[in-house]
Amino acid sequence: MTGRVVIGVDPGARSTGIAVVDLARGTDDGPPPLLWSQTVARIVDESLIENPPPSYLHAVVYAVACLTDEHRPALIAVEGIARPRWHNGGKASPIDPAPLLGTAQVVGALLAASTIAGSPVTRVRPGRNGHLFPLTRYPDRLATQGKGQDSRRHERSAYDVAVTAHSNLQRGRT
Repeated sequence: MTGRVVIGVDPGARSTGIAVVDLARGTDDGPPPLLWSQTVARIVDESLIENPPPSYLHAVVYAVACLTDEHRPALIAVEGIARPRWHNGGKASPIDPAPLLGTAQVVGALLAASTIAGSPVTRVRPGRNGHLFPLTRYPDRLATQGKGQDSRRHERSAYDVAVTAHSNLQRGRT
């Protein structure tokens, strides 16, 4: 990987976090600098959560495309989708797959658009993104208070996706 700027994306059926991280300037004493972040959100009709409107998919893809043109990242990292757990605490716990289906459409649109544009793309396994560091270790813009439901949680998750993708590449994992 020649450059060290990575675009991280936390896709979602309701909102998508995007972060541009300069991984060349991170130190052991502090997190890598955040160059830019945004949450792309949509108004959600819960009965249609599994079908994000084309305008939402376009807004997410357009934001990543513009950032790719501006920052020329070494990598675009998109958080993948985890298989749902049908049991919680040993008990059957049925889930509504609608948000998962909507998120899958966002992931697919991003992977297709980024691949067609010739940008290197990788997927990062879900889990702990947005919680890799104590809140106080995140760049100031992302270190908001709350229990994971604050306004910057998707951007914080996208930041972690970028950091994790870079770390995986450094270790030879893709």
